[in-house]
Amino acid sequence: MGGIRVLVSGANGKVGREIVKGILAEPTLKLVGGAVGSQHGLDEDIGVLVGQQPVGIKLSPDLLVPLLAPEQRLWWTLLDRQPSWTI
Repeated sequence: MGGIRVLVSGANGKVGREIVKGILAEPTLKLVGGAVGSQHGLDEDIGVLVGQQPVGIKLSPDLLVPLLAPEQRLWWTLLDRQPSWTI
């Protein structure tokens, strides 16, 4: 599945859950992660959290966890102390 990859901060909140539902329903978007501000839903599948089928993405307590996951192909290289990345 292609599309624009989206990470939702606050995915366990009222508005965040609605955003997740919208992303899951939109074929031009690909949900790649969700970060939470509270412990509610932590490590729960984001699809189940919003009342849908599991999507294989667990909520994280930190935005960097889903960003740095190997399957997201985000690589950091230090060049002259300047981070660069490839998506």
